[in-house]
Formats: sequence, structure tokens, C-alpha cells
Amino acid sequence: MTGKIILVTGMSLCCPPYCILRRLRHVGSNAGIGFELVKILASKPEVEKVYLTARSVDKGVAAQKALHDQGLKKVAFVQLDVTDPASVAAVKKTVEETDGRLDVLVNNAGECITSLEL
Repeated sequence: MTGKIILVTGMSLCCPPYCILRRLRHVGSNAGIGFELVKILASKPEVEKVYLTARSVDKGVAAQKALHDQGLKKVAFVQLDVTDPASVAAVKKTVEETDGRLDVLVNNAGECITSLEL
């Protein structure tokens, strides 16, 4: 049996003034919790590959390089904007053509809720 193929996405929608850390408005798996999750998953022996995603190619490539420099060679960067259907379709095509399957999708996303009706 082959190892698991995992894709980690990330997006956070903060709504000022409710979100103190406004700079974290849109984050892929190239930073923060998503980056740390990619690092943990890539260190597992049962994992064959972890796709790290980011909207910015420069930031995604830098994050992949940082993980490769730490010896985590199972990490592959793929550009993804979860709000763009064409970007999502391109990632799907890349994963299908490269690996033939995706075992786990980690949708590391959050959204600000300004009111809650019960």
C-alpha cells in the first residue's frame, strides 16, 4: 500500500473590528497553523506527499523551500486561491495527473461571524 497524499488549504476571513489580527485576512498553508500542519504531516512516515497551497507563488515557493531545508522533502507547492473556481480546477488537475488520487483534504479555513441567531 502506498502512503497518503494530503492537500492542506487555508483561508481566513476576518471582519474588522471583530478580528484583531487583520493582517491574517487570507492565509494559505504557507504560514501560521496551515504551515505547521504541513510540517507535522510531512514528518509522518505513512504520508507520501503533502501539498502546501498559497495564492502567492513567491510565498508558496519560499514556504516549500523552508520545509525542504528542514529535510521535509515530501512537501510540494501548488498555487491555490480557494475563491477562484479555475484555480481549484487547476489544482484538481495537477493532483490527478501527478498522483492519481487525493486521500485527505484539510480545509484549514475560518470565517468571521458577526452575529449569531439561535
